[in-house]
Parts: sequence; structure tokens; C-alpha cells
Amino acid sequence: MNPALESQAFTSSITSKYSVALGLIAILSCLSYFSLSFAIKEEGNSSTIINLSGRQRMLSQRILLISNNLIISKHTDAYAAQKIKLKNATQLMKDEHNILIHNHKKPGITAALSSEMKAIYFSAPHEINKQIDNFLSHAIAFANTAINKQSYSNPHYQALSISAPGILKSLNAAVAQYEIESKKKMTQILTIERVVLGVTLLVLLLEALFIFRPMVHQLSKEAAALVSRMNKFLGIASSLGEGLIVTDVKGIIQFVNPAAAECLGWNKNELLNKKLTETIDGINTEHSNDCSPVIQGRMPKRVDDTIFIKKNGKPHHVAYTTNIFQEPGETTQFIITFHDISHRKKHDKQVQHFAYHDYLTNLPNRRLFADRLNMELAHAKREQSNLAIMFLDLDGFKEINDRFGHDAGDEILQETARRIQLILRETDTVARTGGDEFIVLLPKIEQQADAAIIAQKIVTAIAKPITAGGATHSVSTSAGVSFFPTDGDDHDTLVAKADYAMYSIKKRGKNNFMSYAELKQHNSCPQYANARSA
Repeated sequence: MNPALESQAFTSSITSKYSVALGLIAILSCLSYFSLSFAIKEEGNSSTIINLSGRQRMLSQRILLISNNLIISKHTDAYAAQKIKLKNATQLMKDEHNILIHNHKKPGITAALSSEMKAIYFSAPHEINKQIDNFLSHAIAFANTAINKQSYSNPHYQALSISAPGILKSLNAAVAQYEIESKKKMTQILTIERVVLGVTLLVLLLEALFIFRPMVHQLSKEAAALVSRMNKFLGIASSLGEGLIVTDVKGIIQFVNPAAAECLGWNKNELLNKKLTETIDGINTEHSNDCSPVIQGRMPKRVDDTIFIKKNGKPHHVAYTTNIFQEPGETTQFIITFHDISHRKKHDKQVQHFAYHDYLTNLPNRRLFADRLNMELAHAKREQSNLAIMFLDLDGFKEINDRFGHDAGDEILQETARRIQLILRETDTVARTGGDEFIVLLPKIEQQADAAIIAQKIVTAIAKPITAGGATHSVSTSAGVSFFPTDGDDHDTLVAKADYAMYSIKKRGKNNFMSYAELKQHNSCPQYANARSA
């Protein structure tokens, strides 16, 4: 027979037996519960009735005492208060008596009086009901008697004095009878409890012999097979090229394959029994990966790019996937698989860099320059400050490039970029926009003369000889400058006016610079949009 089918059949059989046993235990437990509940309820009834009887005894004595005080306090200020006390005590005793005799609703009393108790209350020789009704009628009558007739010789007072001892004696008999009945019921309930307990123990013994012993044997057999399969799985996991870590629900590492240990820079045995956050997330840096979701059970999860911290503290780019291993009803383990993506990250970083930088000079390209200019324009408008744009074009570069080759031309462009960067401030930006053209952003210029000083330094620096391709070359530059806000307040306008000023100085002799403002002063500003065709 197939092992899986055999295990299923065994499980089904043992489950049926176990269900029957549990059903018997449940029934017995219910019997035990109800008998105990009944015992507790009866005990509560007994305590309540005894308390009520005790209160009746106390109230009968209190009524007699207050009646005596009423006689003593005649014609004093205390008389009215004593009379109210007498009426209240009488009403309270009447209410308590009605609860017992007429089975009125009251917390703690759930059953009527037994026949024996009824005999004590309604039949000779005690007739408690008659005695109390008579006692209460005399108390009420005495309370309502005119003040001048309230004395020790008053027939109602004498009746109270005579009947009080008899009431006390009869109430004591009632309490004694109720205690006898309560003990009898408790004895019966304890007998039931003993029978239930004995049957429960017998059922448990039968469970141990015919259910649990075969179950333990079957589980041992299945455990051995499971260990065998686990060993195979561990062998497969150890041979994986990806890192594999298995933790318990508290994030304690239980298994690590060689690829994971090597990637993280740990010895395999060092990682075992450590918290996950002490290994891949053990150093609190801006690069550290938050692995708390793994421990908190918010899985499965896939992350294509994150950072694990290696043993030496260095960040390590990885892609990882986490999954949960669940047994019926609960999560027992977390599984993390990951692989190194450092090479991919490096390549992506290079691609990202060259998307915004010139490959030859490593300067920002036209796109990055536009982003920075727009950002600085926003700052300048908000802070009401000035900025300048400088457009540069090398003079004579095309002839050198055609004669000495592109390699020499590339060296000249690189050296030009280096010389410009040496002159600029850290907050300034120089970009290569194409060919032999460069553009410079000068934010926070106090006055236009400051931009002229920088422009002159750049023109002078570029005019110095440059060695490239085994020869010394002389190149120069023509530069045009525009200013915010006098020449414009957007990217296109400022760049176009700087470009126009640059071409104007190039036509006037090169190796110099000119601002758009100077052109306006000389009335030399035709439509700048046509500057390149001029």
C-alpha cells in the first residue's frame, strides 16, 4: 500500500476513535459541570435563606428595641426619628418575609421552599408565617397609636414583647432544617461527582491503550521517514547557488547554506542560533535593511534591490524573497533566499550616470544642466537673488580635430573641462552640451561684474597652450553671458541670449567674452532666436 494512503487510513481510524473518546469525556465534563453548578447554586440558596432568616431575627429584635425607644423618647425631639425607624424596620422585615414565603424575585434565590420548610412556616407548632404576620401587625399598630397611648402597658407593645422570643426560636428551627437539607443535597452531588470522575479516568485509560499507544508508534515511523526526506532536502539546499536562510518565528537562524554564508562573509556555524537582525541587519546604518517584516510575519515578500550588511560591516546589494512555512494553524518558519546583484547595481549605476553625464569629460550633459538650471531659477525667484549663464565655444578646435585626429581633439576637450572646473565654485555647474560647446551655471551672483571676472579667468585659462596627440596646440574660447532676472526668467530665454552673445563676440574677434547686456547697450540685439543663422 502507498505510504501516504496508509498514513491517511491510519489517521482516519485513529481520529474516529479519538472523537468518540473526546465525546464521552465532553459528556462527562458537562455532567460534572452541571452538578457543580447546581451545588454552587444550592449553596448560594442556602446562604441567602440563612441570611434572610438571620435578618428576620435581627429585625424582630430591632423592632422591639425601637418600640421601647419610642416610648422613652415621647415628648422629645428624638421621637419623630424613632417613629420613622420603627416604620422602616417593620417594612423591611415584611419585605424579607415575603421573599421567603411567597418566593418573590431576589438575586440568589432560584428555588421555592421544600415541603419540610413549608411545614415549619405554615404548620404547627412553629407557624412562622402566622407568628411574623401577627408580630408585624402589632408593630404597625403600635407605630400608628397616638403618642399619649404609647406606653409599656399598651397591648400592641406587650404583644411584641411576648411574641419576639417565639419568633426567634421558630426561625432557628427553620435555619437548622435548611442546613440539614443543604448537606443532604451536597452529599448526593458529591456522589455523582465521584462516579463521573471514575468513568472519566476509565475512558482516559482506554484512550492511552487503544488510541495514544498506536498513535505514538505510527508517529515514530513517520518521523523516521520525515528525517530521511529532510536530509535529502538539506543536501539539495546546500548545493544551491543562491543564499538560503531558514529562521524560526522569532527570527533565530536555524539553517544556512554555504552560498548564504559566503555571501554574508560569515562562517556557517557562526550564523546558526543568531538573530537574523544581528547578521544581515546587524549594523544601524543608512544602508541597513529592515528585516522586521520577516519576524513579524508579514510575508511572503519579494524585494528586487536592497542591502544586507556583511560581517565586516560593508553594505552588500542583494535581491531576496521571503516565504513562510506553515503547519496547520500556525506559522513555524521563515525562509529567505537571496542572490548578489552587486554587478547589476554597478552596471545600472553606470547607465544612470551616463544618462546625465558626458561620456568624454564626465561633465553634466544638457539634460542634467537643464534640471540644475531650473532648480536654481526656482531658488533665485524665491530668494530674489541673481544668477548667470555662460555659453562657451572653442575657437579653432575644428581645424585641430581634423588635422590631428579625434584622439587629440578628445584630449583638448578633457583638458578644457578640467581648467574650467578649477576656476568655478563648488556651487557652480559646467556642462558639455555637444562638440566643443560648454555651458556654465553661476548661481547667487551678487552683481554682473562677478560673472565677468569668472568669464575672464576662463578665457585666460583656456588660451594657455595644451599638449595633446604629441603636439602643443593653441586654442581659445568665445563666451557669452546672460543674467537672471534682467535678461530673462526661464531656461530657454537665458540660454538663447547667452548663445547669441557668444556668437556676437566670436564674429568680433574671438578669445573674449561679452554679456547680452553689453549688446543691448550698443543696440546690437536683433532677434536672438536667429543668432546661429546670423
